[in-house]
Amino acid sequence: MKKRKYIYGLAMPFDDAYHKFDGSANTLIFERTNKASVTLWTEVVATIDHDYDKTIGNSNDNLKLVIHDRGLFFRLEPNSRQGYEAYGKVSRGELDRCSVTYLRLMSNDVEQQERSNELAKSLGWDESIIVKKHDDVLVEEICLTKYPANENTFCTTNRQDPRLKGVVF
Repeated sequence: MKKRKYIYGLAMPFDDAYHKFDGSANTLIFERTNKASVTLWTEVVATIDHDYDKTIGNSNDNLKLVIHDRGLFFRLEPNSRQGYEAYGKVSRGELDRCSVTYLRLMSNDVEQQERSNELAKSLGWDESIIVKKHDDVLVEEICLTKYPANENTFCTTNRQDPRLKGVVF
């Protein structure tokens, strides 16, 4: 019997804040997602670099999604030429991160924002800080990529990877 091949990963970490800088407004924006805010679309697809012409899976077929306390994890079983090519790239480290596409309803975390701005001013920063929390997130796509928005994501072909500890597929 042939051994099944899988790609595993963390597409969306929860409760970590990732940031981006808006130079035109001289503003640092932090965003956070928590487990309670996440819902999965009826069919979530998996792509390479958000390119729907490179769709390698969907949640109604070969993509298993798990909403875990630490984030949105996945297991993808390649079943196409592009899927097997992606498996090879992940196993060689050519693809090692993930990203997601989602619809979201956000609000400002005013209390955290005020504390952050006070700290920034005490450090002599002149940038404004905005802290946003994702109140409702509807995930519609995950992707394997080399260039994610959130560096805390990962993908691997190693089921024994310690970052997958406690995740049941």
